[in-house]
Amino acid sequence: MSVEAGESNDERLSPFALGGVVAIGAALAVLEIATGFIEPYGLFHDELYYWAGSQRPGFGYVDHPPLAPWLLGATQLIIGDGRASFAVVPAICAVGTVICTGWLARTFGADRFGQLIAGLAVAVAPVFLIFFSFYSVNAIELLLWTLACAITAERIRSKDARWWLVFGLVTGVALLNKHTFGLLPVALGVGVLSTSLRTDLRSRWLWYGVAAAVLIASPNLVWNALNDWPSLAFYSVRGAGVLDASIADAIEIQILGYNPFNVLLWLPGAAFLLFSRAGRPYRPLGIAFVVLFAVILFSGQRRGDRIAGIYPVVLAAGGVVWGRWTPRC
Repeated sequence: MSVEAGESNDERLSPFALGGVVAIGAALAVLEIATGFIEPYGLFHDELYYWAGSQRPGFGYVDHPPLAPWLLGATQLIIGDGRASFAVVPAICAVGTVICTGWLARTFGADRFGQLIAGLAVAVAPVFLIFFSFYSVNAIELLLWTLACAITAERIRSKDARWWLVFGLVTGVALLNKHTFGLLPVALGVGVLSTSLRTDLRSRWLWYGVAAAVLIASPNLVWNALNDWPSLAFYSVRGAGVLDASIADAIEIQILGYNPFNVLLWLPGAAFLLFSRAGRPYRPLGIAFVVLFAVILFSGQRRGDRIAGIYPVVLAAGGVVWGRWTPRC
């Protein structure tokens, strides 16, 4: 099924710089694990909350779905109930996010250099450094957002609609981790409807994906329904504790939170996806970034990290741009 009439995405891809992106991800993971054992720092208070949840397994908790406590409980069964057990999942997510970012960059057309630059940009972004430094739903969410975006890019590149089923499987797991993952399918939906990719609305594979997502997420949905929707009640008052932000504040938070130097990567990356001929097939992902960025700017809240998972997309696209601009010896 064609994505853009008259366009082909079948150009030969550069080799995947797997060794390099794994090395970057591993270095990030080692850094995060090591800093967790530096005195006088110990467990972050949120980690104790997830530990308490892991001791009382269920299909839901008031402020989040059950996946994070499940994974922590499983990790502690394997390696024991110690400080190291809190570091395993965030470390895996750090490596996985860097790998998926490199994969995205390659799919967009980046050479090895562009793939490595994109992976490194993730590794030096303050928001990512913070979220991978302690156990929470956020570290898991970053990996799942990036993976879902990489799957979407593969759907576009390969023109194989069966990737929507894979996307649905990842979405179901992601909704078992954090309800705000729903922002990504909504933003991508805007991108799909705004381009010729909307023809996929007639594909059975997209609806198989929707069904898979609902099925996987259903235990938490049923738990909420049986308990009078406590998560919705919590979210309805949660905003009261978030500091207000002007549009200027929100822009500053985005620039500082993802490393000021990375603006030189994600801004050209967004332009590549939105305006360039080479990036045109992947425009739904660029539109998704713009939608989420606009939501943060106009929401009046300081939680710019809510859209952290979409940044690997524009960082990966920026890797394409820099790979083409940088002369080779």
